[in-house]
Amino acid sequence: LQEWSVEMTERVLREARVYLKRQKRQQLSKTVHDRRGEEYPVAWRAIEGLDASIRLQIQHNPDLQHRPDAPHAQSAYLIRFVPQRFQEALKQLLLDDERLLAFVERPLLQQHSGWFGSRHKHMTEGLLLVTDQQILWLRDFSTPSKTLIEGGYIAQSFPLEHVQHCLFVPAGERVEADIPLIPAQSIYHRMLFEISSQCGCEHIAFEFPTQPTYQQALASITVLLAAFQSYPSSCEDRRLRQLPMVEAWMPGGDDRQRLAGLGGIVPVAQHQLLEQALNETINVTQEEVLVSTVMPALEDFHSPPRLMALTRTALLIFEYPQNFSPKIAIQTQRYALQTLSSVQLCYSLFGSSLSITRPQMAVSPYTLVIPFHSPAIAWFLPLFIRLRMLLRLV
Repeated sequence: LQEWSVEMTERVLREARVYLKRQKRQQLSKTVHDRRGEEYPVAWRAIEGLDASIRLQIQHNPDLQHRPDAPHAQSAYLIRFVPQRFQEALKQLLLDDERLLAFVERPLLQQHSGWFGSRHKHMTEGLLLVTDQQILWLRDFSTPSKTLIEGGYIAQSFPLEHVQHCLFVPAGERVEADIPLIPAQSIYHRMLFEISSQCGCEHIAFEFPTQPTYQQALASITVLLAAFQSYPSSCEDRRLRQLPMVEAWMPGGDDRQRLAGLGGIVPVAQHQLLEQALNETINVTQEEVLVSTVMPALEDFHSPPRLMALTRTALLIFEYPQNFSPKIAIQTQRYALQTLSSVQLCYSLFGSSLSITRPQMAVSPYTLVIPFHSPAIAWFLPLFIRLRMLLRLV
């Protein structure tokens, strides 16, 4: 009779679930191939699964959003009218079972100040989305032009469970608390968030136009988010939440070969040393790698060759030293997920990066920016999605 430890049993069960999911995905892909041209609605676009008559009623009757077959249908209906570039980005950033609760669209904002308007403040178009899993601030990387060059996007995400405070500040009103990096007063409406982690809190502000419609929408989101905030320590919180199942990303053999060269090539010797450093760390910590990617050296950012790996408890970064020798080992950085507050993915042909924020007591938050070539988004999207899902569990 062979006895397994709890860790070994959990690992075998996870591997079994990954195998079963892969088999189910392969069967589903065959079914979709047989039904070419047919669309399958996802949760955050639940309106697509309803009849045309019900959709028309929902458009004019907000009360119907409480129907069991049309949850939060107002947001699901209106999301179809945001710019197409945002819809394409949401298809990549949101999960199929993620439900859209509310969103506010921000137009292009421009502010002139100083002598003769010499100082110019420019804020691109964006979307503030609230789902049942996260708060997502999606905005243009650059203002769209008439050229065929893709402008890209910036997506900042933090979990609902980490929101300690959410405050709507009307235009012109001052914020009583002294918050680092956030002005006390603004000519725009603002949404202020306090995001917690084990190391402290991060404060984030989003600005919107001063029209009354924005004030109503932002105030309603504030009320909505209050239901997700934790009760005071003196109360016993009995609310139930469905925790995500985060599985390892395992592309098939052909896909892995196709993705291997995206974003640049790392020399074989350097690649092997980085992989060896990862394996040695994993053998000691007994962690499961959910997704990993190798990044080549980037001269523009003075970035050495790196290997980034995500486990269920930390983000690991291994750097190849510029002057490598047997006496100089691979440099290892470990960022525990429980110390992080938010994560941001920036994608553009002009420059792409993944950023993580770690709050610090009494000082400004520490932000780590990992640049990468834009084709490597195929690797960083799975990493970004699993990273923001894991932040809900810590």
